Amino acid sequence: SRPTSGTTCRMDAGARRSEFTFGVTVEQLALSGAAQRSALQRLRATGVQWVRQRFDWGLLEPAPGVFDWTAADRWFASVAASGLVPMAVLDGSPGWARAPQDQSPPAVSTAPPADAADFARLAGAFAARYGPQLRYYQIWDEQYRTPLGPPAHRTRGLCPAVAGGRRCHPPGGRRQLPAGGGA
Repeated sequence: SRPTSGTTCRMDAGARRSEFTFGVTVEQLALSGAAQRSALQRLRATGVQWVRQRFDWGLLEPAPGVFDWTAADRWFASVAASGLVPMAVLDGSPGWARAPQDQSPPAVSTAPPADAADFARLAGAFAARYGPQLRYYQIWDEQYRTPLGPPAHRTRGLCPAVAGGRRCHPPGGRRQLPAGGGA
């Protein structure tokens, strides 16, 4: 069937009714606030309702316990001004958090942390700072393309991060914390 508006689709009569929301993945952290707001307003004008932005752990926490929220603060302010719904992807790892074997290519920033508690700390700090503005988080992205090891290892590594976010947003609330993304 044809869309009835830019953001909602309805199935033909007799078929199961369904509504769709549309969103896009953006890469805007390096842009100025003005450039972000302009691009986000253009997206909203096309019917986009949500935007998904990847946040690299190494840029958010360049040293253990030392956070730099500058780019993330600017992006969340721009998204709020645009009226779009943000989705955050917490991804990557800084060199200080990786195991020795993951310090050189091909692993580099896509390698998991040596201690999942470090990533959990980041997730908790991120949720505490941006939680009121977020409905959805994604923990890691395209984990099947990274050297995260067998599925059991990936799950063990992600669970503490999900728990870190849920300390700020208990289950049953509006926040969703999916683990991992598609490949």
